[in-house]
Amino acid sequence: MPRPALGPVLRLLLAGALATLSACVTVVGTLKADGSGTLEITYPVLPTTTERLEKRRFASPQITLDSLDIHEDGTATAKVHFDDPAKIPTAEMFHNVGIERHRDDADERITVTVTNLVTKEMKDEGKPGPKITFVLPGKVLEANRNATVDGDRVTWQFAFADFVRQKTVDLSVRYAVATAEHAAPPAGEQPSKPAS
Repeated sequence: MPRPALGPVLRLLLAGALATLSACVTVVGTLKADGSGTLEITYPVLPTTTERLEKRRFASPQITLDSLDIHEDGTATAKVHFDDPAKIPTAEMFHNVGIERHRDDADERITVTVTNLVTKEMKDEGKPGPKITFVLPGKVLEANRNATVDGDRVTWQFAFADFVRQKTVDLSVRYAVATAEHAAPPAGEQPSKPAS
């Protein structure tokens, strides 16, 4: 039986697979202009899990686990921080999530792709699916999949049946950075130079 986990987010955040068949996942990610940020994930765990086992799923030299709490309702909440969102998938919990950042002058686009390890056709009984929220270092200009936008915050909410039938789920958001001159470019990229 597949272990439920976040793979979203934000290949979402958030994040682990979001396509768990037992409960929904909630992800709240905050990204700073320099590419560092935090991620808080609430996800279902197996009844036999332990704190030690869950902590191992977040083990990576690229991200830091700040806290982990296992709740009586069969979920766990983990808080992590990172220096580069593209390195988040180095942890087992996020191995099915990919994150890309692209700068275009004063705008930046983040695309998170979640690959569902299990897909299933099922009736929509109104069960809520993953809820993924990003707080970005600038005003959100556009987002896909009918996301809710409020200033620098974007939220995607999925119906459970709709989410688990998709092999991949892409979350894309474009936002304004402070200025092309002062905002740091994504890791490994150079800011676009103005045309002369």
